[in-house]
Amino acid sequence: MTSRFIINVMVAMTVLIGLGVCANMATAETVTFQDGTLTPTEAGGTGEAYEGTTDLHLREANLNQDHYNTGGEYYLVVGQYGTGITDDTRPLTNFDYGTLTDYMQTNGLRIQSATLQLYLEGCAGSATTGVGQTVDLFKGLTAFNEGTGAHRNNGRDGRLAQTGESCWRKQTYNTVDWAGGGLHSSADWGVTLDTGIVLSPAKYGSWIDFDVTGAYADDGSDLSAQNGFCMLARHDDDSPYYDGSGANQMLFRSSNSSEAEKPILTFVLVPEPSTFVLAGFGLLSLLAYAWRKRK
Repeated sequence: MTSRFIINVMVAMTVLIGLGVCANMATAETVTFQDGTLTPTEAGGTGEAYEGTTDLHLREANLNQDHYNTGGEYYLVVGQYGTGITDDTRPLTNFDYGTLTDYMQTNGLRIQSATLQLYLEGCAGSATTGVGQTVDLFKGLTAFNEGTGAHRNNGRDGRLAQTGESCWRKQTYNTVDWAGGGLHSSADWGVTLDTGIVLSPAKYGSWIDFDVTGAYADDGSDLSAQNGFCMLARHDDDSPYYDGSGANQMLFRSSNSSEAEKPILTFVLVPEPSTFVLAGFGLLSLLAYAWRKRK
């Protein structure tokens, strides 16, 4: 094998890699899901508004409120407010991906990145300038049923769960239990997606970004088995996971709030690397054939 041939191969592969990187950048697609906006074409959009987000928070509280459903509230609450009572709250959020799986598989695309955005309004109760809260976000392993529970005036307490709805005590009221009530068991939540997110007063009235790319790492382009995301707040001593008192309940806007503040999930899709690998093998084959002809 001549040195010229080796140089030609190296040059060809360098060009191929460069073309692959450029193509990757040039063909990246952004797909965004938010209730009230147009359904993405890649997810089977027909020009109608997307309404596929489901969310609620599980509430452990006194007065039997661990049987309350909050699926109709306009707040998603995380953390605990007050001392001397049990009032821990944990949000769950999921999205309807429509035909996005088919679109990705048909066009040889994969998820390069995924970002969940939640609008942080502030802190519950009178602690509007409280110390905030540190939270971690996880991949949900168990499906939940949003329900329509809503309090008559405060936007976060919910009402007694009805048949089939999720609450702290029941994955499905009043028949199916969580592995651990209120997601106390890691059997209900899996991969840590984003950790140590500090919800400080300086961030009130702004969007909080969570990197959720890891939720799709094992699923490739198949989104059919996704159960969304769950958020857990930490102890006051910063150790996972909250089960005491003295921290703040932080208020995010839910899918029932005003359109501009509803949860957002954004994907960046790029071609599968295998596309360029196959092209590389093809180019090498042609070069080898040309070299043999010259011999």
